[in-house]
Amino acid sequence: MSKVFVISGHSGAGKTTIAYEILKQVKDVKKVITCTTRKIRKGEVDGKDYRFVSKTKFESWIKEKKLGEYEKYSGNYYGSLKEDVKKILDSGKNAMFVVETKGALTLKKRFDNSVLIFVKAPSLIELANRLRGRGESEELIGKRLNEISDELMREKKFDYIIVNDVLKITVNEVKKIIKKESK
Repeated sequence: MSKVFVISGHSGAGKTTIAYEILKQVKDVKKVITCTTRKIRKGEVDGKDYRFVSKTKFESWIKEKKLGEYEKYSGNYYGSLKEDVKKILDSGKNAMFVVETKGALTLKKRFDNSVLIFVKAPSLIELANRLRGRGESEELIGKRLNEISDELMREKKFDYIIVNDVLKITVNEVKKIIKKESK
């Protein structure tokens, strides 16, 4: 039976980077492309990294109940379409989500076969440096750091917790989890 693997954690913890490494190395995992109303960042590709949509479009999906989960995070909507998840699972592959922590817990309720993996940076200083490195404003960095205490409370509900200090080691840990849980 296919599983739903959910990689979550703080903004800047490395969730997306880890997910892309997993997708390159593990053939039976396919990423669910999350939809968002936030602005596209330099280097991101619409339809690959996220589906970038208008607030109006996203809110129409909410009303039409087309989303399997969604949350508002740092002033923007993030969510995934039910039909995208169904297609992946029906193909016999495992689905992988990269979402924030509230969305992860929603997915845990929606999918009995879900495995939640919480990824965190080794320190708050490192986390702030990572956010600066991707061009986040000091105001947004402050907002994201303020959200961490809530995320740490939710962390306890995850199946696995990993500190992303060295990417290669973290990716190997996630691969081991996928292998173990896919049996």
